[in-house]
Amino acid sequence: MEAGVLRADVDIPWTRGVYYTLIHEAAKNRDGENAGALATLVVDTLLRGAGTPHPDRL
Repeated sequence: MEAGVLRADVDIPWTRGVYYTLIHEAAKNRDGENAGALATLVVDTLLRGAGTPHPDRL
């Protein structure tokens, strides 16, 4: 949060759990997708929900 990536009102433990769940789901549902594309999907999904609104970032 100090870097301004997450909103100030975000519950950090809950967001951490969501992040771990996204990683788990990406790993279990690979279906031939490359790891880089899956990592981008995980980060984009997390930051669009918990991140600060920076139109130039995503």
